[in-house]
Amino acid sequence: MRSSVNTTQLNLQRLDSLIPIKEGQKFQIKVKATDQNGREQEQIHYTFLINAPPILVQTEQLQDTGCKVWPREGSAIITDFHISCLGWFDKDTPLRYAFTYTFSSSTIIIQDGNVGNVTSKLPLGDPAKDYERMLELQIIDAFGEFSTVFVKTKVR
Repeated sequence: MRSSVNTTQLNLQRLDSLIPIKEGQKFQIKVKATDQNGREQEQIHYTFLINAPPILVQTEQLQDTGCKVWPREGSAIITDFHISCLGWFDKDTPLRYAFTYTFSSSTIIIQDGNVGNVTSKLPLGDPAKDYERMLELQIIDAFGEFSTVFVKTKVR
């Protein structure tokens, strides 16, 4: 059997324009296909559950939470920079951590995995920006939703 759709008859609105979308909301969409005489040929239901990115949780037990890079300044290819993201939560585990920076229009991956800290050397920062090197730190849940923290360092 061959199927075709006349897209000029479709009138789809964006879901977020209909109602405010919040984490945990469940949406069900029913799609019906009818022939030219209006007889139903096919029907299917799609269910969507809205996901949210990981969040930072501050607790008394974990004083040193968030994403940090130390030291804040160092020497290219000499200094060990310690990068960490601690205290992040999402019910959709496991969490993944991706630490990157941009160098000559390429994205360099420092680490991408389930460990929230790493020690790495860094290349020279941008001399035009007082040797600034911007690190992009992402905390990613099991469904790929993520939070991003940008941290500046100086690498001379």
